Amino acid sequence: MHALVLNLVVATSFLKGQLHVHSNRSDIDNAPPGSPSTEAIWDDVLTSGGVLWGTATDDAHHFYDAPARAARGEETFTADRGFVMVHANRDLASIRDAIARGDFYASTGLLLRRIASSPTELAIEVEGTRPCRFRFIGPGGKQLQASRGRSAKISLAGRNGYVRAVIEDDAGRRAYVQPVFLPVAP
Repeated sequence: MHALVLNLVVATSFLKGQLHVHSNRSDIDNAPPGSPSTEAIWDDVLTSGGVLWGTATDDAHHFYDAPARAARGEETFTADRGFVMVHANRDLASIRDAIARGDFYASTGLLLRRIASSPTELAIEVEGTRPCRFRFIGPGGKQLQASRGRSAKISLAGRNGYVRAVIEDDAGRRAYVQPVFLPVAP
């Protein structure tokens, strides 16, 4: 296990934390070269029993000056390229509580219509009419199931640890669904 991952496991064994699985900054997600991806770190923590929610941020720094920077060939960090969609009432306390319990998904622009989790199934549907790629991920970062369409579901029966999902459209925009935690087999 990587030293960074070990530190995250120790930290998240006491607190429910958050990890940026996406940042608009090109030097953030997987730097330096050869380092584990943020998703691999997330899976290491989850597999080790930690509770960690995946977030996305656009890391916006350039608003009004973005066109001028782009015209000069400079990298720009604009808004709406990484965000979270929270399932909560529109008040600060409800939003904070939903984020603390993982009742949100992270996105780089792909919107989801529905996420439904029950003791037996995780079901997801995307907004719009274009099909997307769905990947359901479990312990160790193992891909449990993959499909293409506007919706997908996975049976949770007989599984242990966790199941999370990554959905990607043809433009490369992604949505990261928070892990559903399952009983760990003895």
